[in-house]
Amino acid sequence: MRYVMLLILPLMISCHAETTTNSDARDSNTIIPAERESNESEQANTDSIIKMTFHPGQLLSTTLEKKYQRIHVEIPEVEADSLIGKLMLPGENRNVYVSHLILPDNETDGPFGNEIRYATKDTGTYTLIIGPNTRAEGNPLGEVNIEIDLK
Repeated sequence: MRYVMLLILPLMISCHAETTTNSDARDSNTIIPAERESNESEQANTDSIIKMTFHPGQLLSTTLEKKYQRIHVEIPEVEADSLIGKLMLPGENRNVYVSHLILPDNETDGPFGNEIRYATKDTGTYTLIIGPNTRAEGNPLGEVNIEIDLK
């Protein structure tokens, strides 16, 4: 029994020493690209959403400069019976639409197209999400004018 323990003990020590050396060598020689990727994704997140707030009687206008950008138009304090919206897209073959509407209870509805007519059942803040249609061809880049009417 003693001899078996004496044989096992050096094996355990040598196995432990090898794994420690290998992990130390791996740590010192490995470049981890995850930090670089997270910095790039943080940059993409800061310019991927254009936030706007609608006030009655206002015509909103912005420019999509990158294919992945979306426009979030917040419409606060809606107490009207219906929300009517229209996108005016200068240029030819534009590929931008109202992809969905976020309701005051955080439910969503959509897609809608270039125009939206929605019966508002609840009062509160509605948010239009506007962006390129990934299932269609066309140019998403350029000026986007948004007309909203509450009736």
